[in-house]
Amino acid sequence: MGQGPHLRPDGKIRRIGATLNSPQPPMPPPHQYAPPPFGPVKRKSRAPLILGVMAIAFVVFVGGCVALVAAVGKSADKAAKDIESTLSNLPNPATPAAGAKVITYTYEVVGSATAANVTYIKDESLSQEQVGEAALPWRKEVQFRDGLFLPLSLVAQSNSERNVEITCRILKDGKVVKEATSSGPFAVATCAGS
Repeated sequence: MGQGPHLRPDGKIRRIGATLNSPQPPMPPPHQYAPPPFGPVKRKSRAPLILGVMAIAFVVFVGGCVALVAAVGKSADKAAKDIESTLSNLPNPATPAAGAKVITYTYEVVGSATAANVTYIKDESLSQEQVGEAALPWRKEVQFRDGLFLPLSLVAQSNSERNVEITCRILKDGKVVKEATSSGPFAVATCAGS
């Protein structure tokens, strides 16, 4: 048994290991507690801990954002390459079938003006050509293979300040496909078709 206070049969406290005649330490009055030996307990501030946790959370958040942006960038590059690859494997609508028939288109510009600036699609690669101060009537034949999607275009603008009339036409194998007329100073006529 350890040392400590015990009750005797007569109700008095005795210490084990102590003799009956040894003096007993004074007891505190009933219902009173001794003051703490070191004074009031001081709590440490939690601000450094909270700031540390917030700093770690911020670093993790920023790192996650950087990783996400990098991942999205890589997937966007991959998607762009996939689209480019897919598009390069599609058939070109401007490429005709083998042995396709050649069709002659004729561009014409007529009118009361003496000259005009003319712009037109000249070949299967859809290149444009411009003729400045073309004497009217003006005519140009171009040939394309059948089966092509051709956005044919002819634009004519008179170079006269007077009130004049100008007409553009696109003919396919001699038959008019598109025709437009405009009048006034520096009149512009536009023909487009396929």
